[in-house]
Amino acid sequence: MHFAPTDDERLVLQGVAKVARLLRATAARRDTDGNVDAATLLALRSLGAFGLLAPESAGGLAADASTWTLALTELATADAGLALLVAEHGVALRLWAQAAGDDAALASLAAGLRLACLPLRGPGSHLDDATVAAAATEGAEGSLLSGRTAWTPLAARATDAI
Repeated sequence: MHFAPTDDERLVLQGVAKVARLLRATAARRDTDGNVDAATLLALRSLGAFGLLAPESAGGLAADASTWTLALTELATADAGLALLVAEHGVALRLWAQAAGDDAALASLAAGLRLACLPLRGPGSHLDDATVAAAATEGAEGSLLSGRTAWTPLAARATDAI
């Protein structure tokens, strides 16, 4: 087995480390405010953080699990909340890509122009459907998600929810 990162993986991780150093200075403010400001989202978009798991055909980086994990770890050294935000968006993006088949929406998600969130609740976590007390219904303006969840990262800024 070969555990050393490839040149492409090194480039991704160097970019993440550079942005993480810049974001570290404002991490406490984000924690206090409970909000992610537009400048932070722009920095993450510029990095390509929202498209780490997206296929290259959608403008993503098509990172493998190892690179994604290392990138999230690097980001978490500066701001664990941002790492969770990027991770949740990545999982939602992957679920979207598998289910929707909407290339334009996937490209918008990969670029971070649309942000997806997943509800987190209870001991079973967000990937256990039985723990989320929510339902989606179709309305005149699209799907409407209603119900309860203890916590949904990125919900205040999300354009899409899964």
